[in-house]
Amino acid sequence: MKKAASVLLASSLCLSLLAPLANAAEAAKPLPEAFGNMIVFPYDYQNKAFIRGQKTDVYTDFKLAQRNGRVLVPIRLMSYLATQADLQQGWEANWQQQKPNEVVLHSSKLKRTVKFTVNSTSMTVNGEVRVMDAAPEKVSGQIMLPLRSAAEAIGKQIDWHDGLILIGDNAVDWKAAGTEAVKNKVKEQLADTRKPINYGDTVPLARHGNTSYSFKRIYTGSGAVEKLYRKTDGQKEAAIELAGSPVFDQAKVIGQKLYYVTTVNKLAELQAYDLASGQSATVAKLLSWKPENGWVGGIERMDNDLYIILHTGDLTVGSETLYRVDNGTIAKVADARSIVHYVKSGEAVYLTDSDPMAKPEGNLSRVDLKTGKKEPFGQPGYAYLINRTTSGQGPGYSDVGSMYARDGYLYALGYKTSDGADESAVYRISLGDQTQTKLTGPAASFWIEGSRIYYVEAKTGHVMSAGMDGSGAKTLVSRKAAQIQFASGAIYYKVNPADSDYDPGELFRYDLASGKETKLTAQPISSYYTGAAGVYYLSGGYEPGIYRVDPDGRQVRVAPDNIAGAILTEEGMVYSMTYKEGIYAVK
Repeated sequence: MKKAASVLLASSLCLSLLAPLANAAEAAKPLPEAFGNMIVFPYDYQNKAFIRGQKTDVYTDFKLAQRNGRVLVPIRLMSYLATQADLQQGWEANWQQQKPNEVVLHSSKLKRTVKFTVNSTSMTVNGEVRVMDAAPEKVSGQIMLPLRSAAEAIGKQIDWHDGLILIGDNAVDWKAAGTEAVKNKVKEQLADTRKPINYGDTVPLARHGNTSYSFKRIYTGSGAVEKLYRKTDGQKEAAIELAGSPVFDQAKVIGQKLYYVTTVNKLAELQAYDLASGQSATVAKLLSWKPENGWVGGIERMDNDLYIILHTGDLTVGSETLYRVDNGTIAKVADARSIVHYVKSGEAVYLTDSDPMAKPEGNLSRVDLKTGKKEPFGQPGYAYLINRTTSGQGPGYSDVGSMYARDGYLYALGYKTSDGADESAVYRISLGDQTQTKLTGPAASFWIEGSRIYYVEAKTGHVMSAGMDGSGAKTLVSRKAAQIQFASGAIYYKVNPADSDYDPGELFRYDLASGKETKLTAQPISSYYTGAAGVYYLSGGYEPGIYRVDPDGRQVRVAPDNIAGAILTEEGMVYSMTYKEGIYAVK
């Protein structure tokens, strides 16, 4: 009976969705090309959908309905789909008890409001009345919207083909080369009935030789306990017994040692687990600080000295202290509201502080490691390592964690706080007399590689390059680049329709020697990694897995299936899978 109903609904969908918009034929694209900008889900729903090219487990128990040959969807599902289809533009479904038969879809970012009324074929889009081919209905007390009309009201096209419902900006050319093969792969992934493993409690940490390390968060009646595990290739996973109550959230691998915090006899200490010998030893006592009162902000080694940032309190009223490990204890270097970044040059540490409750200027300091004296550094009236941009909606601010000490100079982003139109740019500050020189135009972020400065132009997002004195500026990448990384003489970056750093995007490589740009992926990827072991990326598309990018640009899928979490080590990738237990490694 259920199967017969599904077949009947499929037939109804075909009748209701085949009539395309007037410009659909002109906008039709092959599925491989359109897939990364679409929402795709099957009527035979298995709690899975493709959201802009990424397979997603949607934890919403919804059901579609059909009335008189029309497909109806719950209002909350429609707002979710609308938000995902419009690059996180924030569609909301509003319902008021005083008007129980009305529902409004609204996006403040898109400045678009759509009002539906139960049993009425008229809807309003920003006050303009439009006629729908079906009316919203109440099904089991829940307002259901006609899918086709709702999608068109938010400016999207909708298509139905072979059991798939597709929402996007373009219709699909189902006769185009490659479309049929991709459709079959999409259907195979969406038919996956496996449920995700709770990998929020299992995290990859390191790889040494043929052994992978991870930690698990185990919940007991008195709270959560974290335990370290090792998995040697071909052997079973084994727990590693460590002293006290270790915490691995901010653990850091430096060389062949895993640094982490633990509490022994009610006192916190920094310990190092030697990945080669399997032994752990105390590095330093952490004075009165306790893990339950904050968190570790970072662990770094500079010039053979170990530094640790300890945060106390919460994000709103907390504070941080930078310490240097010294003879089994920690010595305070500097206090701050929130440390953005720090570097060492000679016997001094330079650090920037970010405090939203204070004035931004004067946030760069120099600390003499011999005397402990802390003093302001840079020019008065300037704020550093904060990216300020200006637009018609006012200024925007964000922290930028990059700063370099080179050849007697400190390089940092900065802007003049008294000039409301001034935007952040790269400055060179003398470590001697603190005179500073503006090297670039407005920049969102920057790096120093070799003898060149590379920066992201603030307005366009293009990648620029200049000499260490700011001369010879030129454009390298004429597209908005995100998640930029340098590796093996090349710049790697993502490009996505959302123009954001975090949404899936296509991966590119720009070779610094030849000036050649190469597109490495045809479909959006979620994340990628560069390091001594090579270049890898994660795909959550219709051919999911870990891919290795070889020097010639060839891509090899080295780990099929959906990936939950991964890290890149000097020995290759260590990862966990979404639907399968265990920790795995691959080169």
